[in-house]
Amino acid sequence: MVLRAKAGVGFGRKRQHEPRNEGPLLARKIHVQLIDDLSGEDAQETIRFSVEGTDYEIDLSAHNAADLRGTVRR
Repeated sequence: MVLRAKAGVGFGRKRQHEPRNEGPLLARKIHVQLIDDLSGEDAQETIRFSVEGTDYEIDLSAHNAADLRGTVRR
């Protein structure tokens, strides 16, 4: 990665930061785990819905999501 400041940035002088070829390159991997808001088990999806103009979202397992959809359809 090469970072260079434009002229006039940082106390009025030009700065250059050259990459260092020391050691391995680093990477970051972010893993998001959904937890069922009702049961505490692993969730498979986030359900979004609105009630009286207020938006909500809830993370649910496949079973609880099916139950919620069945209840709403009645």
